[in-house]
Amino acid sequence: MVPHQPIEPLESNLWRVSGKLPGKLPLQRVMTIARLASGRLVVHSPIALDAAAMATLDGLGDVAFIVVPNAYHRLDASSYAVRYPTARVLAPLGPAPGSRSSSRSMASSASSTIRTSRSITSPGPATARR
Repeated sequence: MVPHQPIEPLESNLWRVSGKLPGKLPLQRVMTIARLASGRLVVHSPIALDAAAMATLDGLGDVAFIVVPNAYHRLDASSYAVRYPTARVLAPLGPAPGSRSSSRSMASSASSTIRTSRSITSPGPATARR
C-alpha cells in the first residue's frame, strides 16, 4: 500500500482517490470510483487503500467492475480481484505469460483489445471482503 488521500466526492455518484508511488521520481496515481444506475460500482485504476478507506469504498456499493487501463496501472489490481471475486476485471491484452516485454510493448498493449480476466497475478495486501 502506498500513501493516499481520502476518498474525495466529486459528484453524487463519482469519487476519486489520489496517491503517490515512492521512489526517485514520485508518480501521482489517481483512482476513480463511479456508481452505476444499478448502484454497483466501477473502480478505474485501483489503488490499494488502508482499512478505513476500504470500508468507505465498501459502503459506497458493490464493486462490479475493476478497470485496469494499461499495464502501468495493474500494480494493485490483483488485490481488488481477490477482495471482490464477483467483479469483472477489464484490462487490455498483455504479453504472454513468461514472455519478456519491454516498456514499449507494455505501453502499446494499452491500445489493444479489452478483455475480462480473473487471472491477475501477485495478490496485494487486500483480503477477501468479509
